[in-house]
Amino acid sequence: MDSDGFVIVAKRRSCKPKLKIDEMNFIYPCTIEISFKRTNENVCRAINQLTKDKYINMFLTLLEKILNGDRISKIKCYGIGHFGELDGSGTYQLALLILIQKHYNISVTIQEPILNDVEINYINNYPFFEYISGDDLTSIEISESQNDYVLFFIPHGEDEMYEGILKTHNNEKQRQKMIILGNVLDDISITYKNISNFKYWKEYYDVCKKHILPTYSKCMGAFNNTCLMYN
Repeated sequence: MDSDGFVIVAKRRSCKPKLKIDEMNFIYPCTIEISFKRTNENVCRAINQLTKDKYINMFLTLLEKILNGDRISKIKCYGIGHFGELDGSGTYQLALLILIQKHYNISVTIQEPILNDVEINYINNYPFFEYISGDDLTSIEISESQNDYVLFFIPHGEDEMYEGILKTHNNEKQRQKMIILGNVLDDISITYKNISNFKYWKEYYDVCKKHILPTYSKCMGAFNNTCLMYN
């Protein structure tokens, strides 16, 4: 978690420490900026793999059960982290996000303060995608009179992120049109115990319905311990 109250996602990366400098500092190969061309190649590879393995089909089937004939109007993504690495978790998460967008032909905004210029440029060059700067989680995305759903795409997000978004969307009608792709929390885990400090997140998690996403074998860290949550 950074000082501005937004998410630090380095722990989700697939990379391992490469060179120890001293007792407290490491060099990580994943911190090296990847070119636009290589980013595109690796994201496209992940898209093709998710399609070939029919992971996207499974996901859309779960999502359609939740929608029950209704539609999604937009997708809000928070804290996706760095992407573009070959077989990186962020690369496969972005690939799934792109496939969802293509299926529903809707707008997607991505908010992640740690992204570099190449990643931001990649997002803004993708049709119907837009990068949003800053770390504000108080933007209202669902009106009380709204009929369509909004998908909040937050795989492996921090508790503070869920708390901020749920506090902003605390109306019952807003919650009825909210679907969150987020964390699965075990009731005996330290992670679950920690959310007792986050009123809105804990209240929502305890009462919402959940569809667990299967771990993806080609990238074990991309969707492990995640689920679709809804009222």
